[in-house]
Amino acid sequence: INSRVESLIQEKDFKKYQMGWIQDIHESTLRLSKLNHALLLLSKIDNGQFNEQETIGIGKLLVSKLVEFEEIFNLKDLRVEYHKSGDMILAMNQTLADILITNLINNAIKHNFNGGKINVTVSTDHFTIENTGDPLQVDPQILFQRFKKQNQASSSLGLGLAIVKKICELYHLQINYSFGGEFHSITIETAPTPVKA
Repeated sequence: INSRVESLIQEKDFKKYQMGWIQDIHESTLRLSKLNHALLLLSKIDNGQFNEQETIGIGKLLVSKLVEFEEIFNLKDLRVEYHKSGDMILAMNQTLADILITNLINNAIKHNFNGGKINVTVSTDHFTIENTGDPLQVDPQILFQRFKKQNQASSSLGLGLAIVKKICELYHLQINYSFGGEFHSITIETAPTPVKA
């Protein structure tokens, strides 16, 4: 469907309203494609299809992702600060580590103001991504459920944080949301080691 719609977009004989219809179809098929990709990813995680693990330095990965997103930060005039007091080293699948960080940064951009701030901090046992934005109008716990989002009318699929939570569960990481002052904070931390009696 996408390829045929893209071919139609190249045509010049459409009326303005017809071109609007084609654009709507194109956006809908792209959204369906993203939805399919996200649901397949969740299914693959559930079925244990990401067995390969390597040692991941979360601090290094965060820096590379912040560089990747630099153009989007500039477009939204977002001020980004990065602080590192140590590196969080995890044994995990590289693809899932990449998706985890990407989804969290995307979330911090999407729910931010133009001219807002993003703070990223990392230490040996946790990392936090904070962003300015409107206060939540929903229970924070539902944000990690599939198809749940603050604004149901938004174009978001409502799967980004559900994927993040699923990855955290896979690697026994704890995920916490909080809102204080002007910042929404999502912290990922290693689960405490049980104390032996």
